[in-house]
Amino acid sequence: MSGREQLRSQMEGLLAAQSAAAAAKLMANAPADEELKRIEQVERLMKCLPESNKGVIYTAGAVGLACLIVASLLWTTPWPSNHVQLNATTESVTIGLARPIDWSGDWDLGPGLLRLDNMSSIVIPPELSAANTLSGRAWLEGSNGDFAVTQLQIQPGAKLSPELSVEKSGSQILHISSRNASLLGRLQAYGSSKIEAGSSPQENAKLAEFRFDIPGTITFFHKAADPEPAALRVTPKGTLTLTGLAVEYISFAREAKNSETSFQSGIVLANLTTSTTGEKSPPLEAGSRLRLEGVQGVISALTLSSEGIHLVFDGKVKSASVGPPGYERQLTPSVLEYFFHQQKLGFFWAAASFIWGLLWSARTLIFR
Repeated sequence: MSGREQLRSQMEGLLAAQSAAAAAKLMANAPADEELKRIEQVERLMKCLPESNKGVIYTAGAVGLACLIVASLLWTTPWPSNHVQLNATTESVTIGLARPIDWSGDWDLGPGLLRLDNMSSIVIPPELSAANTLSGRAWLEGSNGDFAVTQLQIQPGAKLSPELSVEKSGSQILHISSRNASLLGRLQAYGSSKIEAGSSPQENAKLAEFRFDIPGTITFFHKAADPEPAALRVTPKGTLTLTGLAVEYISFAREAKNSETSFQSGIVLANLTTSTTGEKSPPLEAGSRLRLEGVQGVISALTLSSEGIHLVFDGKVKSASVGPPGYERQLTPSVLEYFFHQQKLGFFWAAASFIWGLLWSARTLIFR
């Protein structure tokens, strides 16, 4: 205890003693003028003593620590909803549909592989077989002809996963799988197409050979309840573009082959812009492990071709990060970064403060 604090403590003790003595005399109806005089003197002396600044220091320290904690939390807490724009070319992607796909057109397929697997039912042209409906885990394989996809209907909740791979022959194969929701599609066969099919992987139905001078229609259907995902493998010749896809999930991870990790990224090149702050992240190179969580938005264009898979996404995400597990780098802003980049918000409060000051000054001039 410092000398100043010790002196104040002694004077407080003296003040308490004189107050007790004066109270005792007054209760005994005895004069206490001397005690009251000394109490007044002690109080005057105590006013002359400098106040201790420990309370101020402790208060300032507590306020500073609280400000540091709040600033740290704002710095490390991600902004809960971020508007992003993504333009990506990839070899694989999985999207979760929030609304159905109902596409019709003419997607030309090359003379290479065409295969349907794990379909609840496949209806083949009657020219190939009288029993032209295959049910169960139906499959179909076509070759030596021209084929085209003419219709795709996929219900909401589906996880749609197109993936591009290169066969040993060098041909580009596009593998499209769909699960968790029903799928309906139609193919057309032209010319002397060779078609094989069956109701299960172990069965091969007897089909006649036929030349389709008038295109033959193949319809395939997959139930949402089927445990195995529907699979469509094609050799694309033309380009299929699906537009306006409302999505709630996007992932670029695919199962790794001949790798130490279980999954790897299919990204070839991607650009991500965070519209919340206006910052554009550096281009993501091939193999970048981009993770998007809490996705809600629209893929304005999903293009499938032998050159790759291209998508343009515009919407909101809770967080976006890139990098291997444990070493992720956040691409979305923290709460502190969000407010730092809100120039319009800062200008609004500056303008409001200026107008308030102007009106307050006018009030004092008018009513003084």
